[in-house]
This record gives sequence, C-alpha cells and structure tokens, in this order.
Amino acid sequence: MNGIDRIDGIFRTGKPIKLMTHVVGGYPDMNRCRDILLTMVQKGVDLIEIQIPFSDPTADGPVIVAANHAALHSGVSTSSVLAMIEQVRKETTIPLLIMSYINPLFAYGIPAFVQKAAEIGIDGFILPDCPPEEDEFGLPALCKEHGIAFVPLIAPTTDRKRIAFLMQHSVSPFVYAVLRMGVTGRATNLDAETIAYLARIKEATNRFVAAGFGIREKAQLDALTGHADCGIVGSELLRRVRHALDTGKDPVRMVGDFIESIVG
Repeated sequence: MNGIDRIDGIFRTGKPIKLMTHVVGGYPDMNRCRDILLTMVQKGVDLIEIQIPFSDPTADGPVIVAANHAALHSGVSTSSVLAMIEQVRKETTIPLLIMSYINPLFAYGIPAFVQKAAEIGIDGFILPDCPPEEDEFGLPALCKEHGIAFVPLIAPTTDRKRIAFLMQHSVSPFVYAVLRMGVTGRATNLDAETIAYLARIKEATNRFVAAGFGIREKAQLDALTGHADCGIVGSELLRRVRHALDTGKDPVRMVGDFIESIVG
C-alpha cells in the first residue's frame, strides 16, 4: 500500500469527521516532538502533518513561526526530522504528511527528498508555496511516481477554473481548504458563507475536503461535520506546547489532554 492509498483508506472510514494535527519537526526538541507525535496517535488523531522547519514560513502565523525559529536555533535539520519520522513510522500506520516550503526541499535535493520520503513511509506533501505552474522541479510528477499525495491548497478566492487546473496537476485523495485568507493562528468563524465555500469545493473537486486555518476547539470541529471530511488543528496545539514550556508543565501531556478534549 502506498501513501495515496493509505490516505484514501483513512478518509473512507466511517468516522463522521477526521482530525489532522500539525507539529513542527524537532520542536520543542527532537525527543519530545517524537513523543508528541506518538501521543497524537494514541489519542485518536487520523492524520498528522509534520513541518520541516524553515526560516521564512510565509503562510504561518506567529506561533508556528516562533516554533520554526526555535527548532532551527536548536540545530534541527531536514535530515534529522526525516530520521525522527522514520522512527515514528515504525510505531504507527496512520498517514504522515510533510508540510514545508520549497526551499528546504530544494536545499536537500528534490528528487532525493522525494525518494527518501517514500523510503521512510511519508504519505503526502503539503507545500503552500509550490503551485503547479511554478513547479520547475516536476514535484507533482515525482510524488505520483512514488505513490505520495501532492495535496492542493484551495483558498476562498480560488475560482472554478483554477480549481480544475489544480485537480489536473495533483494526485491526492483530499484537498486542503483554507478557511480564510491570511496566515494560520487566528480564530475562524464557521458561518454560512464558510459552509457554502466548503460545499463549492466539494462539488468542484469531487475529493475529500480537509479544512484548516483557525480550528481551535471541539465546537468548531463539530460544526465542520457534514461540510468537510477533516478538520486541521495546528497553531492551537503549538500554542499549548509553548504554554507548557512557559509554565514548567509537560508539553506532551498537555497536547494529549487537548486532543482528548477535541475527539472525546
């Protein structure tokens, strides 16, 4: 089973709405990051996106930016994150996706990165700054060749012609619906306009829809049920890790408690 098949299988399970969580690789340190990932698995998360730290993560808000900078400052590298993921993959079969920007992949060597990702069991890529028409590296084709999902991002301003173009250049069971314009971290209201937007994406793509940017609590995840197939929680998790560090508490336990509050 390749990554595309594994993701598709998760989305076809009977659970009304899936949960995808986000970590920054190597934050707050490599050992606790690994423990956080395994805790997420134990608490019932369905998919996890693991961010390769980058100095200029332009789609991310201040909490995730700070986590990226802290990881880089402590010496975390792309290779060390991949080595950690390889360890985690031995402990779980749930989909693990790389979230990053094109620069870290380019520095590693794109063909080598995709090959390594396939070898260690990565299931998908989420790259906000790599639209298909600007992809001189052939990344979507390389992903397809290795059975890795290349997940398209769709924003509220994306029109139908653009959506059709993205679908032609992406092999992924799901699309990432950005719930609002701007960067990650601010709260998102799931109003009638947002629900209509999700319906448009579902109809235009005929794929599963994962919705993210500003999901912080169970009420929002419940509100998404029936309108999206998956909710994505990122900044709030990292905010709780930072709070645990600031107050002398265990970030692994705090993440576990938070996930229980969402999925319970």
